[in-house]
Amino acid sequence: MKPIALTLLIALPLLLGPLPAAHAALFGADTYHECLLDELDEVETDEAAVLIANECLMAFPDMKLPEKSSSLLLGPDDSEECIEKYAAEHPSSVAAAMIREACYLLYPTLSPEEKEAL
Repeated sequence: MKPIALTLLIALPLLLGPLPAAHAALFGADTYHECLLDELDEVETDEAAVLIANECLMAFPDMKLPEKSSSLLLGPDDSEECIEKYAAEHPSSVAAAMIREACYLLYPTLSPEEKEAL
């Protein structure tokens, strides 16, 4: 492997480590709630949503609360944008409810002034 490629391979996770959404997008979920956002997007039925939630729970049994973070590079800016993107027109009401909970926990709710600053 070329030295530059090896350096990037080592440095990329270190650079993206503080950004949970970027890390999850590139390397998979780190928490139960990130798993829900990653996996519930394509679910069409309430039964499938419950199965996916159980799989996420098996993968992340501690259900630790994620650090609130608004991703600067990837993902929604706040919980409202997250809900609009992932849950607004979801065919499963159960999945939509789980997605809303994950959005509130993963992304902060911004004030109007904070939104204007973006």
